[in-house]
Amino acid sequence: MSRLIRNCLLVLLGHFLANYASADVYGSGWYRQLELAAGHEDNVNRAFAGGDVKQDQVVRSSLGLGYAQNYGDNIRYVLSGYISYNYHPGFDALSNFGVSLGASGTWQPHPGYESIWVTAGAEVTRLDYRNSEARNGYLLKGNLGLNRRFGLRTIGHFGYRYADLAFFEKSEAEKQRDAAFDVARHEIYVGVDHEVMRKVYLLAEYSWQHGGFTSSVNGTPAASVVYEAETEDKAFQYCDGMRCTSFYAYRAVADLQSINLGVAFNLGGLDYDVSARYFDAKGEGGTHYRDWTMQVGLIWTF
Repeated sequence: MSRLIRNCLLVLLGHFLANYASADVYGSGWYRQLELAAGHEDNVNRAFAGGDVKQDQVVRSSLGLGYAQNYGDNIRYVLSGYISYNYHPGFDALSNFGVSLGASGTWQPHPGYESIWVTAGAEVTRLDYRNSEARNGYLLKGNLGLNRRFGLRTIGHFGYRYADLAFFEKSEAEKQRDAAFDVARHEIYVGVDHEVMRKVYLLAEYSWQHGGFTSSVNGTPAASVVYEAETEDKAFQYCDGMRCTSFYAYRAVADLQSINLGVAFNLGGLDYDVSARYFDAKGEGGTHYRDWTMQVGLIWTF
């Protein structure tokens, strides 16, 4: 059967895929955050068109602690740590527990309401899957962005992101066995936030990614498909009586474009966001993959 390789882990939802609601932290000092999100993914195993496509819901939760500090009027940093749990009711093997540490900073070189400011950040998350040991590892993420206001209601963003799922704790034999999930990729993005009314924002982002992507399929890929690694993927295996169908994950180099649209607002002291994201990925050998996700999320900062 021909189908195959694609896309994004990341975990988050990846799965690098679904984003939580987002909320800014103001002032200096300690803060706590509780995040909850629920969503749907149309192609959770990243199968190609015509392949054995699997859909699933995902419920995400996290609890974190952070410290923010301002230096004058133009420098700010935030240190944070949190624990998270992602639950997949349809494919419980994809459910995972994470522990994260991160740091981010903001710098505005010149004062002024419409002056450009720079953001940078780094984060490491240890991922432990419920029943998919091949996916266990450390998710390393970094970002660098430029931001600017355009008038009173609109903010533009442009930047670069990097993500890498690394296997620091695995032996060489385990790394080779699980190589299909050992992915890294680069991303360029451009976005805009527009305040349509007080504390209500419309959000839009376009991104282009290049690097390693993973697709889990039932059977073997077509001869035209070019892939770098293959790993048995028990997360999607299913049995009918005494017979079981095996899935394999394939890692390939691909380009992925995505569009993310959403609305964010504050209500009753909580920050909410409703978003939808569409993905279109193309890899070597003429392979083509599409996917979409939807989610609703909230953040309580206290």
